[in-house]
Amino acid sequence: YGMGDALNGLYGVVEGSVHLLSSTAGTQSVLLEIVQAGQWFGQAGRFGGGPRLVTAIAGEKTILAFLPDHAMHAIGAKAPEIWRNFTELLYGQLAGALLLATLALSLPPAKRVAARLALLAGAQKSGPVRLSVTQSQLAEMTGLSRKTVNGHVQALEQMGLLSLSYGALTVLDPARLLAQAGISLP
Repeated sequence: YGMGDALNGLYGVVEGSVHLLSSTAGTQSVLLEIVQAGQWFGQAGRFGGGPRLVTAIAGEKTILAFLPDHAMHAIGAKAPEIWRNFTELLYGQLAGALLLATLALSLPPAKRVAARLALLAGAQKSGPVRLSVTQSQLAEMTGLSRKTVNGHVQALEQMGLLSLSYGALTVLDPARLLAQAGISLP
């Protein structure tokens, strides 16, 4: 879907990934987030008016689950307690956006790259997590040049925190990578 489209529901990534992009008048689109399998994104009409705030594009072969507004209303009518879950999802998305803004404004480049990768990998997860993200995309998401990101990613690989491959990388220990960034999550 595109930025400015009418709200129509939520999407869950079953397999693959989705890139969320945003732009302001007169600028090119900027990659904000890569939504991985197991995560939800989108906007529902019940939680606010206005148009969609981002453009969503599949980053690779992707399978999505779609929960349209009318289905959310029908589920909510039969099980009103479900609205709490939808509200928690919305709050989580807002908290994530604020965290990314805070990191971008407060961390030096090396720690910003480590933090962004840890968050993409799901910082609380244990064990290796493969991310379909290029260094150019990571540069865009951190506001750094690709060359700068490349140097920091290579340093993280030498520390044994990442394994690099063409068009992707594997975060070997998300929690340790988050610690390398020098931040803790609530």
